[in-house]
Amino acid sequence: PALTRWDHNIVGYSSCGYFMTFIQLLPVTVLAFAALKNDGSVVTWGAPSYGGYSDDKDFSGGVKSIHATVSAFAALKADGSVVAWGGSYGGQLTQEVAEGRFESISSSDNAFIATQSDSNKMIWGKSCSETFLNNNLLNYVKSIYSVGNISTLFLRENGSLVGCGIYGTFAPDLRGR
Repeated sequence: PALTRWDHNIVGYSSCGYFMTFIQLLPVTVLAFAALKNDGSVVTWGAPSYGGYSDDKDFSGGVKSIHATVSAFAALKADGSVVAWGGSYGGQLTQEVAEGRFESISSSDNAFIATQSDSNKMIWGKSCSETFLNNNLLNYVKSIYSVGNISTLFLRENGSLVGCGIYGTFAPDLRGR
C-alpha cells in the first residue's frame, strides 16, 4: 500500500505532497500520525505535543508495532524494548517499562499496557497510579478499553473488570448483572 501525506497548517506545522510506500500500519492520535513502514522504520507528522515529532527517538533495529492514545504513541521494537513519545501523560515511560522487554502492547484513549513473556504487565498513561500496579490488578488482563477520556477499563481473563482513571483505582462488581 502507498500513502500520500497532506495537510494544511495545523497548530503551526505543515507539510504536503510527501509520498510513502509500503505502509503496514497507520495509527493516529488526535492531531498526529505515525506510519510504520514494511522495513520497520517509522515516519511521524502532525502536532509535536500529540506525537507528530519523533526525530529524537531511537527506532534502530526496527519496529514491530505502534499503538496510540489520544495524545501519544508507543512503539514495540523488534528487540522487545518500547519507545514512547507525544503528550506527557501518555508518552512518558516509567523506568520499569523503559528498561523492560515486551511481547505486545495495547492501548486505550489514555493508557498503554505492555505484556512481557512471563505474562507480567506494565501500564502507563493518564491517572493510572503505582497503587494500581503494586496490587497486581493487571494479572491476566486480556483486553483494554477506554471509558471516555477519563478512565481505562481492563477486562481480565476470569471476566472481572479493573479500572483506573481520574477517580482512582476501581474494580466494579458486575456479578449477577
